[in-house]
Amino acid sequence: MKDEIAKTVNDRVIATYKGFNEILWIIKDNCDEDEFKRFRRIFGRVMGAIAFDILEVIYKEHPHLRPPELTAPHCPPPE
Repeated sequence: MKDEIAKTVNDRVIATYKGFNEILWIIKDNCDEDEFKRFRRIFGRVMGAIAFDILEVIYKEHPHLRPPELTAPHCPPPE
C-alpha cells in the first residue's frame, strides 16, 4: 500500500475509534450500567478487530504511522 493511502486509512480508522468512544460516552451518560457494559464489550470486540486486522497490517508496512499512544514501551510491535 502506498504511504499516502496508508496514512489516509490510518487517519480515518483513528477518527472512527474516537467516534466509537464518543458513542460509548453517550451510552454511559444515558443508559443503565448493564446496558453500557454490554455495548462496551461489543465496541471492544469491534475496536480490537480493527486494531489487529487493519491497523497492525498498516503499521507493519508503515511503522512511522503508529501513534505513540498505540505503542506500549514494554511490548514491541508484532512481527
